[in-house]
Amino acid sequence: MVGDTILTKTGDTVGMFKISRASKDHGLLVMVKMDPVIEDFFRGGGETSSVRVHGRDWHSEEDLRIYEPNPLRGVIGKVGGGIQYTLDRPGRPLTADPDYEEGGPPQHPVVNLSFLRLAGISGDQGLRFHVKTVLSTDGVLALSKHLRAGLRQFYLDYIAGVEVSVEMVTQEYRR
Repeated sequence: MVGDTILTKTGDTVGMFKISRASKDHGLLVMVKMDPVIEDFFRGGGETSSVRVHGRDWHSEEDLRIYEPNPLRGVIGKVGGGIQYTLDRPGRPLTADPDYEEGGPPQHPVVNLSFLRLAGISGDQGLRFHVKTVLSTDGVLALSKHLRAGLRQFYLDYIAGVEVSVEMVTQEYRR
């Protein structure tokens, strides 16, 4: 195993994500299990479609199903260090370079968290799937770091409780 991420909220585990380079399949083996609150966030009307409709880079012995429609479109969420994440690239690579100026260096990566939309991700065993990719050991470690940051930011952005108090004060103006 090369990368291992556990997401916690005040001591409770809300997700586990493991990646390992699978030499047999020349890619990554991804094992992911999330708290039901995360699956419920995407479940919506309960409609699903095959991941293969969206992209060909993820494969599994079972038919991976993705919840539709995605409530969050495009590149969203900015993680410290300029890393961004997206939830609308199922079946595609786990990171992608965003558009960059011609001749300029690539910008920070966009982390693909679309696997959070997988049906069954909160089951007892979670889900396992392979991702077609070629990564060095350093690349896998960097991917693990980016995924950890993206998962944490997604949780803070959309799942963690928020309480806001608004106070309205009137002030008498004298002329």
